[in-house]
Amino acid sequence: MDLTIRIVKRVHNSLLARVLRSILKKLFEAGESKVSRLMREVGESLAKRLSAIAKGWGCRSADAWAEDTGFIRFLTVNYMNMPALHRV
Repeated sequence: MDLTIRIVKRVHNSLLARVLRSILKKLFEAGESKVSRLMREVGESLAKRLSAIAKGWGCRSADAWAEDTGFIRFLTVNYMNMPALHRV
C-alpha cells in the first residue's frame, strides 16, 4: 500500500483497486470505536424500525429519526447497556 501511494496518483488496475479498497476498509474498521461500529451495525436498524412504528402511529416527524445520529447514538448506548437476555 505504501508503495502504491508513493508511485501512483491514480490506480488503473481494477484488481489492485479492489485489494486496496479491502485493505482500507479493514483498517478503517480496526480504528473505529466500539460505539461507532455498533451505531452502524445495530443503532441504524433500531432507529429505522422505531421510525417506521412511530410513522405507522401517525407521528409525522418520525421519518427524520432514522437519520438522526443523536437518536442512533442514544439507541446504541442503550443497547450496549442492556442485559444480553433482553437484546433483540
